[in-house]
Amino acid sequence: MRKLIFLVIFVLLFSNISYALNYDEDLALTWLENNINWNSNNIEELVFSSLALGGGDSAKTGIYDIVSQDTCGTNGNNCDTKDIALVALALDDMNEDISDMKDWLENSLSSSSSTGWNLQIITDETGQCEVTNDEDTQNIQVSPNVGWIRLNFDFDDVSEIVEVDCNELGDSSMMISLLRISGNTFYLIDQENGDRVSLNLDNGCYPRRNGESCDKESSFYVAWALDKLGEDVDDVVPYLEDHADSNLYKGMLISIARDSALSEVLSFDQNEAGSWDNSVYTTSFIVDGTTIGNDALAGENWIKEQQDEDGSLGNILDTAVGLSVGLGTISTGGGGGGGNLGPECTDDSFCQADEYCNTLYNICVPREQTGCDSNDECTVGSPYCDTSGFCVECLEDSNCFNQVCENNLCVTPSFCGDGDCDLDEDTISCPEDCETQVNEEICYNNIDDDNDGYVDCEDTECFSDSLCQEEESKSLSWLWIAILFLILVVIGWFAYRKLKPKNKKGKGKSNYLLPSKPGGPSPVRQVSEKMPSRMPKPNPNYARDEALERELDKSIKEAEKLLKKKK
Repeated sequence: MRKLIFLVIFVLLFSNISYALNYDEDLALTWLENNINWNSNNIEELVFSSLALGGGDSAKTGIYDIVSQDTCGTNGNNCDTKDIALVALALDDMNEDISDMKDWLENSLSSSSSTGWNLQIITDETGQCEVTNDEDTQNIQVSPNVGWIRLNFDFDDVSEIVEVDCNELGDSSMMISLLRISGNTFYLIDQENGDRVSLNLDNGCYPRRNGESCDKESSFYVAWALDKLGEDVDDVVPYLEDHADSNLYKGMLISIARDSALSEVLSFDQNEAGSWDNSVYTTSFIVDGTTIGNDALAGENWIKEQQDEDGSLGNILDTAVGLSVGLGTISTGGGGGGGNLGPECTDDSFCQADEYCNTLYNICVPREQTGCDSNDECTVGSPYCDTSGFCVECLEDSNCFNQVCENNLCVTPSFCGDGDCDLDEDTISCPEDCETQVNEEICYNNIDDDNDGYVDCEDTECFSDSLCQEEESKSLSWLWIAILFLILVVIGWFAYRKLKPKNKKGKGKSNYLLPSKPGGPSPVRQVSEKMPSRMPKPNPNYARDEALERELDKSIKEAEKLLKKKK
């Protein structure tokens, strides 16, 4: 009986393990649909649930109630900008007209207090330049050795034009850059060639309510939602860069600004399990934005592993955000987004016509195509028009700040002695980088990165990787089913042998232990007077039962070993 109880527990444990390794999207959607209350849940839960479930009349009614006159007031001044932006995102997904909401959000934009504005003027000449904006003028001294020149202006508009006049120097080929320095980070805001240029300075933010001062949370959520709707949010990016003080906000900023450098920073904060902050919510937003394919895959897999038996990914908000942002694609307007990461590539030939290969991360990323004829038609982030009519980050090294231009991207140059054994280096050409360095195995690129003869999940470095564990569990699923079937057969056979009725030999004959007839001698006396001439034969069923017991013990031990190995 104890063995039978153990087997029942083992079967239950086995079924739980198999369930945890198989994410069921339909079950998650069903759980969310059964648990969301369109009349009482908060706005984030309603919006992201609607995005995950594809809207519907109940979702539309519940969401519209959030922006009713009673909630927002007759002029809308009581509305929360974050709520309106999220509502616009959900209603746009249901093909509703949101033009009034976008206009309202645009009017709520206010100027921020972002600082650290600097000019860099690269020229071989020496002289004076005049810098002006709407209200102020600053004369600056320029020479080949001058560094950054701080601007002493009070910028109080959402967007301003900075005019730089260096005509006195007589160098029409000089390069003038507007930069913003925040801590140890340098941001290139605008850049032009010439001795008279106009530079665009963005200095916006969003308040919580119309007319109030900047609010960090509102600025991130409004900018993220508007970016998804295809709206230009460059005015807010400097403020966001100054206030991205959490992994959640950094993930949003990556999606908004397409910041590959920030993706690298966040890559170091991803834990071994694949999550950021052990949060489905935060991980979903970073997966939505990151430009590093392996990080996104590991994050998506971790989100799936959080699924409970009822189908949820935690609470209502985590489940809704996980489904719509982390594991899905918000297909409204803007760029970025989970599920939009391109295939691995080594050059542009692997990518679609409107994409190029980012060789730093070996993924295809969208080009910003505007049919441009000149740099004037491009925007900050992709300010240069290439010969194909695409706006790109750079055309040559001089377009980059302390970096080099590779495949139209500004990247940090590699060199012998930087500690990395690059593709064009080996133990002969650069022994200091390649002789002692052993590359870390990347578990999903079909390459033997550390040259040990094992590729991806076959390498010991990848045994603990969650995706490899999932693949292993799938490949061994047939073995588990076979073992379970064998155990059930043994149990059934054992039970059959135990419960099978025994044959009654010699039916009708007197038992020598019983009196032969009424009044006869007692059974004891009869036995003492006449013992059987030989001992009864051993019961053959006993030997067979004992063999079955040993076979059952052997099967249980093998199952225990497999279970321990899997753990």
